Amino acid sequence: MLTTFGSGKLSQSLIVLYILVDADTSYNVLLGKPSLKKLGAIVSTPHLAIKFPPSIREIVTVKVDQIDACECHVKSCKIEP
Repeated sequence: MLTTFGSGKLSQSLIVLYILVDADTSYNVLLGKPSLKKLGAIVSTPHLAIKFPPSIREIVTVKVDQIDACECHVKSCKIEP
């Protein structure tokens, strides 16, 4: 599926292979190493951020709202199997 990272001129689109899993989880999507490599991305798990170069002279940072992520994680820990 064609997936766009970023927005406007600071975006990069590439084909990503997705596998759908029916599971209760706090994640919307997990990107694998092939997609991250094609994107040229650097991921920081502690900062909940990803950086990638949409062009030679620019770097885009995609961040997650820390409070929303924490609340989502707490809710996912309370899900019963």
